[in-house]
Amino acid sequence: MFIRKWESVLEKHIEGFFNKKFASDLQLAEIEKYLEREMQLKKKKRDGASYLPNKYLLYISQEDATRLQPDALLADLYTSLIRQTILQDCLIDEALTIEFRTDAGLAKGSCEVKSFYEFAAAEPLPEEIEAHTIVMEKPALAEPGVLLAEHKRRLC
Repeated sequence: MFIRKWESVLEKHIEGFFNKKFASDLQLAEIEKYLEREMQLKKKKRDGASYLPNKYLLYISQEDATRLQPDALLADLYTSLIRQTILQDCLIDEALTIEFRTDAGLAKGSCEVKSFYEFAAAEPLPEEIEAHTIVMEKPALAEPGVLLAEHKRRLC
């Protein structure tokens, strides 16, 4: 895990350097790569299975947001996330959410991804349904002699 984080830091800084020097438009493949990196970093093990976050926030520049039209990309990104989940043999709890947000501080061609494990709060029971203890009566058993007589009667 430490090596992945270190690799991520180096990759981010090296890419950041080249993005500043040679700014280009943000592409779908780059966003997918950022998502894949975030998935690798935030993967958690629980009950013998690997889980990935179910909420992803993608921060992009205003220029890229107007050019890319993020709503058109959502279906492709959902497909990419599901494919990566399967390839990594992982699970995602609850509904998968992807949101685009613009960040004025980001340069054209750059993207930041943040992910979270978001769980819906358990809904309380409606007032008319209350938790009750159900008391069941134990059925009366017949006397052993009666059971033996009935058994003999069936055999005959």
